[in-house]
Parts: sequence; C-alpha cells; structure tokens
Amino acid sequence: MWRRSLIVVGLAGCGSLSTYRTAEPIARGHTRYDLAVDVGSFRDRDQDTRTPAAHVELAARRGVTATTDVTLKLYVPGAELGVQHALGGGRWRWAIAAALGGARTKEGGGSTDALYGHLRLTALATRRTSPRWAFTVGPVVTGGVFAPRAGGHAEGLLLGGFANAAWRFGGCWQLVPELSLHVTAAGEVPVRGTVAQLGVAVGRTW
Repeated sequence: MWRRSLIVVGLAGCGSLSTYRTAEPIARGHTRYDLAVDVGSFRDRDQDTRTPAAHVELAARRGVTATTDVTLKLYVPGAELGVQHALGGGRWRWAIAAALGGARTKEGGGSTDALYGHLRLTALATRRTSPRWAFTVGPVVTGGVFAPRAGGHAEGLLLGGFANAAWRFGGCWQLVPELSLHVTAAGEVPVRGTVAQLGVAVGRTW
C-alpha cells in the first residue's frame, strides 16, 4: 500500500521537479506570472511499473532585488515557495535556486491520508544567443519525505537535470519548453527508479 501511495503522491506533486527558468533574475519590482503544463513518466524498478502523469501549475515570480527573486508555485494538490539568486557572469549567466514545498493526499483511489514534503536545490547556467532566445541547463537535487497519518515515514533523494529554451515575444511574453530527467539516488520517494518530464510554460511580465 505504501509503495502505491508513494507513486500516487509523486504523480500529484511532480510539479516540484519543474524549473521553467533562466539564470536571469526577474527585474526588481516586476512580477512574472507563468502557466505550465507537462506530461511525464514515473518508472519504479521494484514494481517494474511505468506510470504516466500530467499536471498543470501556476507560478508568480517577483523580483525583490537586482539579483534575487522569489516564487510562489501552486499545483494540485500542493504548493511551493522558492528563491533564486543570480551570480553574474559574461556570455554565460549563472544562478542558484532553492525551493520548499509539499502536497497532501486523501484516503481513496489507491492513495492514503498523508503528507509529502520536498526540498529542491538547482543550479542554472544560461546562454543568451539573442534578445529573443536563451538556453538554460543545470543539475537538480530533490529530497522528499512521505508521512502517512497512520504513522511511519519514508524518504528519497533524486538527482537529475533539466534543459530548456526561453523565447521572448510580444515584448513582455515568454515561452519555455523544458525537459527534465531524474533518478533515485537513495530511498523510495516518490519512486525507486526514474522520473522524466516534458512540459512548456508561458508567462507574462508586469
């Protein structure tokens, strides 16, 4: 039951694995609103299963200094708070990001009443090739914990990376397709295996 519940929670909370960012900060005092959709696959080695997934997320990103912005991300059935800090650079721009979030599942449909929490650390390297196009890659480390209401808990550590292309259009709009791949390095949250996501975000800066 736990293994099945872990996968159900992973499917619900997989928005925590997305980035849809470049290393360039949101300008101070400005906010960008993003809508993102993706499809993905959770492969569990122990159960020899491959489970498809899809979800929608909303994000608001606010520039608070010249080099730092904060993010609030909402997805069913959870939320995430994050911060990103730009490190500067020349032809390549660099940044580091951290995010803390969680999701809640209820009894029924193969899941159990439980909480899922995660901490994600990301490094970003961006090469802007023109005013319209920027390409970003980076490693991602995600630690997760699963805590059923009935007691006990499980943990997991995912190691992975992402790549995206950001296209600016219409002056204040941005389209970001992204691919991310992750493998379990320890534990079993959200799966003991691999996670793959392919998605796209569209955003507008105000």
